[in-house]
Amino acid sequence: LSTWFRDYVYIPLGGSRVGLYRLYINLLITFLISGLWHGAKWTFIFWGLLNGFYLVAANFTSAWRQKLNAFTGLEKYKSLQKNWQIFSTFTLTCFAWIFFRANTFHDAFYVIKNIFSGWQNFFAHLTDDLYLNNFIYLKQFPAAFFLAITGIISLLILEKWREQPLLIKPWLRNILYLLLIFIIFFAGEFKDQQFIYFQF
Repeated sequence: LSTWFRDYVYIPLGGSRVGLYRLYINLLITFLISGLWHGAKWTFIFWGLLNGFYLVAANFTSAWRQKLNAFTGLEKYKSLQKNWQIFSTFTLTCFAWIFFRANTFHDAFYVIKNIFSGWQNFFAHLTDDLYLNNFIYLKQFPAAFFLAITGIISLLILEKWREQPLLIKPWLRNILYLLLIFIIFFAGEFKDQQFIYFQF
């Protein structure tokens, strides 16, 4: 889908072979249309424009960020910069997905307002004997199993730890994955919901 938008929307608009401000407009138009492709809802449109804004902001602040890295000495720590880029990109993308998944702006802003609340429910799960006894649901076990297999395969295939998606050693990365799976099992809500892309 992304290559289709590149070939039939972005490049016909002029792509990057235009002036700077026209480039920004091309990016916003392309992502606006990508939002409309998912449905005629304001939340989809906003999701598309927000992703376009991310790219515009990244391009606009590129030189400034390079100067900041040079001034602070961060340019010497390539691994730190790379991991920060991965973290910030992931965080911004997940934030945009709130609007994509929400039915209305009201729902999206409710999620944003309460995104750091509800920890009492997490800790309540830890002391709930009934929940602990049913920790592994049949629908959750296959997902955890295949995630574990994926981690093992990545250890066997990739020889150099710097080739990993995160610039940390494989054994530490897999421990983090298992920790995240554990948190999802305890803090997640596992109600029956249709996979969102089945709607399109």
